[in-house]
Amino acid sequence: MAPSRTDTTNSKAALEAHTLNLAAELAGTGVTVNVFRPGAVDTVMQAWVRDQDPERIGSVLHERFHQMYADGELSSPDEPAWPLVARLRTDVSGQIWDVSDVLQEPSVRARPSGQSE
Repeated sequence: MAPSRTDTTNSKAALEAHTLNLAAELAGTGVTVNVFRPGAVDTVMQAWVRDQDPERIGSVLHERFHQMYADGELSSPDEPAWPLVARLRTDVSGQIWDVSDVLQEPSVRARPSGQSE
């Protein structure tokens, strides 16, 4: 069975709600809980969808995944991760961070030394 956008969306929404609730429960304990929206990442699932027959998964989904790949809109798995590291060193909790917001922050625009593009 093909991946369902509804299943993925519902799972992400549940994770975000759980993050906010858990952060409230753990407030003052020194444990932080946040969630990060990495954007479109070139994952195994992305490759799987692109490799499927359009009739099996739906031509709209198939075309969208191919177009995102062709247009260079997918980041590699390490791209959204490196700017997140600076945020992990804080005591901020109960936040939903989006990769586009994180990348706009001056403290994370430049890669740490030794990191390649």
